[in-house]
Amino acid sequence: MGTIVAAKTQHGITIGADCLNTFEELVHSSLNNAESCITKLGESFIGLNCSYAIQQAALAAFTSLSIETISDLHLSNRDLIRSFFASHFDNLRMQQRILPQQQANLPFETLAMNALLINRHGIFKVDATRSVYEYKKYWAIGSGEAFALGALHATYNEDADAESLVRTALKACGTFEANRNREVLIKTIRLPNLKLAPADKEKTERDRNVTEKGKVLIHRGPVSIKRGKRSRRKDSEESDT
Repeated sequence: MGTIVAAKTQHGITIGADCLNTFEELVHSSLNNAESCITKLGESFIGLNCSYAIQQAALAAFTSLSIETISDLHLSNRDLIRSFFASHFDNLRMQQRILPQQQANLPFETLAMNALLINRHGIFKVDATRSVYEYKKYWAIGSGEAFALGALHATYNEDADAESLVRTALKACGTFEANRNREVLIKTIRLPNLKLAPADKEKTERDRNVTEKGKVLIHRGPVSIKRGKRSRRKDSEESDT
């Protein structure tokens, strides 16, 4: 277990985690070959918040997907993400023999696993019931979730570097949580800065229209301005002779 943090600014989207999982929870990650809880699937990075056993089973289910399935995988909105994780949930039950849990106050079978997912479409969270949530700026899951969200709320700036925000949030978790002296894994997706102020957009449209009108006058008229001058010069030369 650990903390997974994601932040989005106008420059990119970053996901980071301190959950380099192992059965030996008290052994520092530098002393064992622990695996990170963040994995890449298609164009998405998925951080799994669960026990090490469920993480291994989930990764095995991911790796069993064919190249064609992964290449055609589009996790671009909540509906598509929910559909994928519902299918993934069934695979974990059937292939990996993971027993679902039934809670009296929930209408669905649950799995002791949450996920935080980023891609170029945004930040998404998947909970144990396969419910999917979308976040515009940032989110965190895991044991240090409250500390991370507090740090993100205090430091968030749309012009900031998303990676710096995530590292700050994970550092806050390490400060307040016990047994969190772990390595941090960071993954970033760079985004083009496509923000355009309304005034600038209107000006761009006006300039484009003026340019197009200028092209019409030059190319669709009977003669161009330069050709007209040359014609008059030629006529005067003929009259002199």
